[in-house]
Order: sequence, then structure tokens, then C-alpha cells
Amino acid sequence: TRLLMFALFLLSPFVNAKLEKVVDITYLNIEAESVSELTSKIKLAEDTRSKRHTWATLNWDLNVEFHYRTNESGCTLVVDKMSYLANITLPNWTNLEDKKQSLRDWWPKFSDFIKSHEDKHSENAFTHIKMLYESLLEEKPFLSCSESRSAYLAMKHRMLDEIHTFDKEIDRHAVQYFNSRNPIFEPLKEQGSKIVVESGMMRSYIGF
Repeated sequence: TRLLMFALFLLSPFVNAKLEKVVDITYLNIEAESVSELTSKIKLAEDTRSKRHTWATLNWDLNVEFHYRTNESGCTLVVDKMSYLANITLPNWTNLEDKKQSLRDWWPKFSDFIKSHEDKHSENAFTHIKMLYESLLEEKPFLSCSESRSAYLAMKHRMLDEIHTFDKEIDRHAVQYFNSRNPIFEPLKEQGSKIVVESGMMRSYIGF
């Protein structure tokens, strides 16, 4: 099942550049009779990128369309369109309605936790992408187009480093929350599960 969450278009009043945000959710449908069977089936569907058993994953990409404008001031990199494209994969317990009440109460709360975690990573990425976008709207000219491109790539690399720094803080808070006494994690702790959170280049996941 795929659900398009939203597409956000921001038009600059200064140029015709456009910032696009598209976040897509993919639900992994799982039929299980217990939490133990649910985790076992998730293990069989391990994330192909991380090679981990994951409750949820986020993969995103940034597409930038631009051209160069040259005049007596030099060469300027001009952004035509910047697109943030993300996909969040989440589990969907399909036959939960006939389970005992404690499981029906627990699953929505735990699902909200893992979705909220990946949403935070996604918002972190887009916040920094928007900052990059706004910086590029300044359209600073350089002596050559190669220098203009090099400056853009340097800004992009700094942005990725900043995203990763904030991602690690999001992960740290998630681990602290799991290690707390919050009852939403008890069904997992009872079967010996531990939380694993990791963020890398344009991805993050929460697993066990």
C-alpha cells in the first residue's frame, strides 16, 4: 500500500526557482498472531540497504536542476528546481482486529513512535535543504562556472554534514526513550529485543 503524504511547492518571489517536497509512505503488510511472530516476519523482510531487521526506514534524495548565467559580473549558478523526494517504509499489522485488547491498544502507540522517529529525520533533512535552497537564491557570481559549481558542491556537502549531526541527536533521543520505563516498549523487551537506530547518507532506520 502506498500513500502520498503531501507535495509542497514554494515559489520564490525573486526568481522562477521552485522547491518541491514529496514524501511517500510504503506500508509493509504483515499478518501475525503475536508480537513474536510479527518480529520474526519483519526479520524475513530485512531492509536491503542496511541489511538490518528494521521496523521503519527512511530513504531520501535531493534532485537539483540548474543552469549557468554568464555576464560581465561572472558566472552564476541559477537553480531552476530543487526536489526533496523521500520514502518511509512502515509495518502494517493487517489482522490486528481479532487480537486481544492489550495488543490492539499497544500497536497504534508503537506505530506512532516509529513513524514519528522517521518523520523527524525527514523534517530535519528538508529543513536543511530549504536553507540550501534559500542560500542559492542569492545567486552569487564567480569568476568561472567551474568555481560556481565548486561553491555549490561545498555548500551541499556542508548541508549533508549538518543533517547527519542533527540525525545523530534524533537517534540518541530515541534510544533514551526506549531505555526508559515507557510501557509501549515492554512487549519488545519481554522477548529480548533491543532498539537499533542508525542514520547515514540520505537514509535512516529504526530496527532491532
